[in-house]
Amino acid sequence: MSLIHRTAMFTWCQLTAFCVTLYISIVKTTVPVLPSHEPKFDMPMVNVTVKERNTAVLPCSVSSLGSYQVVWTDQVSTLLTFEDRRIIDDERLSVERPYTRDWNLHIRDVRYSDQGIYNCQINTSPVKIKTINLIVQVPSKILDHLSSTDVVVREGETVTLVCNVTGTPQPTVTWYRLSSSSKGSEKQKVGVNGEVLVIHNVTRFCGDSYECVAYNNVAPPANKLIKVYVEFAPEIYLPNKRIGQERGKETILECTVTAFPHAVSMWQKDGIKLTTSPKY
Repeated sequence: MSLIHRTAMFTWCQLTAFCVTLYISIVKTTVPVLPSHEPKFDMPMVNVTVKERNTAVLPCSVSSLGSYQVVWTDQVSTLLTFEDRRIIDDERLSVERPYTRDWNLHIRDVRYSDQGIYNCQINTSPVKIKTINLIVQVPSKILDHLSSTDVVVREGETVTLVCNVTGTPQPTVTWYRLSSSSKGSEKQKVGVNGEVLVIHNVTRFCGDSYECVAYNNVAPPANKLIKVYVEFAPEIYLPNKRIGQERGKETILECTVTAFPHAVSMWQKDGIKLTTSPKY
């Protein structure tokens, strides 16, 4: 008995008595065949790529099968199907035969854990095997618990924003700055692609919303908004530093204060705090 037979038998015998009976039947009927009557696969190896939650179709077409039998096994030689009958207790799997020569394995509602090698086998001697490599694509996902939340920094410091992502294939992360102006919202690409955005020597003008977008060509993309608040000391701007007015007339003195957090402002005259009164 070949190594393939022994390995397969070891695994299959761990299943059910019915599976063991099926396997013994296959082994007993494995006999050499003449080249002209030898069963043949349409192609020796195939890569199948499918998006998570969709249906994967693993093709296996056999010509000149005759009285030989077809089974499907996974990468650890677990027996999945015998001819067109499902052996394992997973209702997502089935053998579909649109044509007589087809023994296609269908896997519905594909999961990432389904990814791997599958073998379509014919019980010739030696056993003929067609290998299918199933690749499961998973859309991008941002792991919030491992990513940055809104952050407060002081002017002059360095801020590091993180978007931790998963997906298959590995997503590309692009960073954007979302600014609001009189012309409306603007979206501008910033930094380099990657899960980390570093802003050195932060100024008050860096305070804004930043968006990370993760995409791996498997729709839909994932995105996350992170707000950056920059603290800075109050600054006073006087539109008019000197004002002249006729005695007895009302005069307006104006100053503009910028700060974050917002500052509490007051007026003083000759070092004395002014309060609201008929005069002021």
